[in-house]
Amino acid sequence: MRIIAFAMLLLAAGPASAFESTGNAVADAFLRSAEQAGFADARAGSVSRDGGTTVVADVAAGRPGEGRTLTVAVVRMDGALVNADNQIVADTIIYEDVKITDEAGRPASSIGSLTLSDARLGGDGEDGVTGLVGDFRTIVVNDVTARSDAGQEVRLARFDAELADQNGVSGADITVEDLVFDLSLFEEPTANSLRDLGYDGLAVDLTAAGEWEAASGRAVLSGSSLSVDGMGTLSLEAGASGLTSQTYDTLRTGNLDFASLLNALGSVSLSGVTLRFTDAGLTDRLLDRFGEQAGLSREAISTRILAALSQPLGLVGDPAFSEKVVGAARSFLADPSTLTVRAMPNEAISALQVVGAAMLNPRLLPSLLALEVTYQ
Repeated sequence: MRIIAFAMLLLAAGPASAFESTGNAVADAFLRSAEQAGFADARAGSVSRDGGTTVVADVAAGRPGEGRTLTVAVVRMDGALVNADNQIVADTIIYEDVKITDEAGRPASSIGSLTLSDARLGGDGEDGVTGLVGDFRTIVVNDVTARSDAGQEVRLARFDAELADQNGVSGADITVEDLVFDLSLFEEPTANSLRDLGYDGLAVDLTAAGEWEAASGRAVLSGSSLSVDGMGTLSLEAGASGLTSQTYDTLRTGNLDFASLLNALGSVSLSGVTLRFTDAGLTDRLLDRFGEQAGLSREAISTRILAALSQPLGLVGDPAFSEKVVGAARSFLADPSTLTVRAMPNEAISALQVVGAAMLNPRLLPSLLALEVTYQ
């Protein structure tokens, strides 16, 4: 998670040099962590103590060979101590007004504020600004701007995440607000396709929450959604069991023989999946664009889409299910609103059963998964 917070401020590696001591153990440990992360000539304008809070002001450090400078107006560390490994352990660490400037002093990237709770900083080998984030329980980042050398810009209003790892259960709750991309950041033909649809940029909101128990493999994804302004919102809820750390590592490598693959698929079960799309303008834009390209009316384009949908549904061999799906799609194309796909089997179904049914007897899939496609 710490990489996400500073992904837009990545800097290349470089050798470190000795920092200038401040005479304060916590402040010196902070400057040392900066140089362990590859910065050079780390220094602080002033250091003060206010009760249990250490305040380091006007921090600056360079990146050797890059001509870039990192500055932080204020680093505020509450309840900070330096442990035997020369790491800072603090209740909270707050960075205010973080900037990276180029050789001419022009801002390349900036962060308004970054707050970490239950933080541990230093000595973890991370390079660049990620080394100044360390480990934490929660992180909140506000007002991020990142600019490439070509002038492309990404802006982020807010990012926050809470991580938990107790009694073998790992959990995360993540929110991204108003992440704005310039279309020039996308490769062609994607960028041009988006322009043709009338978009001059993308503004994204994201929420995700879930937990995973490595020993049992129980995994739950809840309350997760991705919203793009002017397009729509895609939300997902899902549950699984048997996805242990060993099974996950096996599937992740991809180097499986047939027997190992069958064993892995047989051990993972799905308890339910709900996928929902709420339109906010994308469907109308697509239908109008396809109509212009084909010289057809919206109704004619919708008819073609429904005909194309009917072909794979015919392979399932369940006329009643196919009729419901096509009916929901027809209503959605006529008046784009919310389309929901839900699989809620009465009991957990193994991934191997799903793959087997899809390959050998697709007609079983709707009943096996209790599939529903609805329009609202």
